[in-house]
Amino acid sequence: QQAVDGVTAMLRLHSVERELFSRAASRFTRTPLQQEEVMALEKVVDNYREVHMHFMASPASQACMQTEWQSRLLLVVWVSYCLLHDAACHVHPMVASYGVCLHWTDLKHL
Repeated sequence: QQAVDGVTAMLRLHSVERELFSRAASRFTRTPLQQEEVMALEKVVDNYREVHMHFMASPASQACMQTEWQSRLLLVVWVSYCLLHDAACHVHPMVASYGVCLHWTDLKHL
């Protein structure tokens, strides 16, 4: 049962990563998120963190590189932040003048 739970967790985590990382790879060129999508993304990231935490505490994660999984979590949160910032700039243009503490090109070496 634990192996199935581990595989299911990995599938759920990778599904979220695939969507978010594809947006980052396309340089965030898609249209900004709408309000409903912003709220949904927040829930997706919260769920991702929860699944990640349970997976990392399970025996199934022992065969995986812990650093890689922590990096993936960081990237999911960072890409989500960029998407949310872009959505906020679209609705409230003044937010764009505040800038983002990081830039998408900072991900190139990862």
